[in-house]
Amino acid sequence: MEITPTKPEPTDIFKYASFDRAERILTDRTLKFSDPETFNDPFDCVMDNVYFDFSGALDPKVQLEVDQLREMFKGSELTNDLLARAYQEVQLGKKNGIAVTCFSLDPKNLLMWAHYADKHTGMCLHFDNNLPKDSKYTDVRIDIQGHIEYHLIDKVNYCSNKIQGVKYIYLNKSHHWEYENEYRLLTMMGNGIYNFKPGYLKAVIFGIKTLPAEQKRIMEICESNGLNHVRFLVAKKEGPELVYNYIDI
Repeated sequence: MEITPTKPEPTDIFKYASFDRAERILTDRTLKFSDPETFNDPFDCVMDNVYFDFSGALDPKVQLEVDQLREMFKGSELTNDLLARAYQEVQLGKKNGIAVTCFSLDPKNLLMWAHYADKHTGMCLHFDNNLPKDSKYTDVRIDIQGHIEYHLIDKVNYCSNKIQGVKYIYLNKSHHWEYENEYRLLTMMGNGIYNFKPGYLKAVIFGIKTLPAEQKRIMEICESNGLNHVRFLVAKKEGPELVYNYIDI
């Protein structure tokens, strides 16, 4: 499902990871898509920000689904309330099949380095979001993608604007998470480990504390795993600034 972006689509997205996690990602050339139920934020990917009201004009996509429901219950008297409850149950069932992988739009986020890249001993993986969809993954379909919004407070009627409803469920977080500057990819194929194509990965940025031996290990993995094109950078502290320098290999 295409979500109308409120911001320009990013050309570059970044995944912070510990050394062990990054090693698995690069060795297997895979990314994990997780069930939102396993997230550490119980307010994430919930249906609290939408409601289902069939009294007004329906979104064309919703109308099609409602017609299918009416056909299923043909001969039964379906009030708007019963229809709303049945439709909500169907959407909840779909939600249970959603899986998510998360990125950041900021490659120099000190909090992300601390929280997700194991205090600068890990790395930041740079992916090319500008590629066509079929040039990114081999075995997963991306159904929804977009920026996270952090100030979506009011509820929206899912039935009158399905795209907006989907956005309020899956691309909406508390303002407390705003520092992550998050971008998401979602699939309805279920949680799992999915392969990405070599050209999707552009660069590996080593943390300030990533050991030279670990840097060498990652370079060897990339060289032997079809990632020869990948550039390598290392983070460095220059006064109060975080800078990245290319590694010549």
